[in-house]
Amino acid sequence: MQEQNYKLNFAGQNNYAGLDTHLEHIISVHVHHTILSLNIKSKANNSFVSNATSTLSTSEKTGISDDNGFMSIKQIRKGVAIFIIKANGINDYTGNVNLVCGHDNHFDIQIQKNSKS
Repeated sequence: MQEQNYKLNFAGQNNYAGLDTHLEHIISVHVHHTILSLNIKSKANNSFVSNATSTLSTSEKTGISDDNGFMSIKQIRKGVAIFIIKANGINDYTGNVNLVCGHDNHFDIQIQKNSKS
């Protein structure tokens, strides 16, 4: 799990040496980076599908698969979401996923060519 700590200062002052920090109250905020990553292959011959795009119902972010069929969408909201994968010559693929907070939620997806290809 990736975790980063950030310190916030309620007094509006920086916590640097030499500054008056007597009114300072510091809290720690933990940021958990949640990722959806996909390996996309053709169901017909198990070849990688490049330049496929994926959208996620809970985010405006998108992903595009590389030459190895890999894509990731980073820093997304946890919970249940729907993702849609689209590529030229391939039937659209829709899947449901439960994204676990602070994890790389990885899935291998096989998609079919459409009948027009």
